[in-house]
Amino acid sequence: MRSKEEIVKNWLPRYTDTPLKSFGEYVLLTNFTNYVQLFTE
Repeated sequence: MRSKEEIVKNWLPRYTDTPLKSFGEYVLLTNFTNYVQLFTE
């Protein structure tokens, strides 16, 4: 069975088509409209 770390290392590049080294220290995942706006308020 794969570890959570192995799954995440594969998940981000696979779904975003972006290499891991291009991500910053934090990633904000959203699943509904206007989440970023609500998050900043």
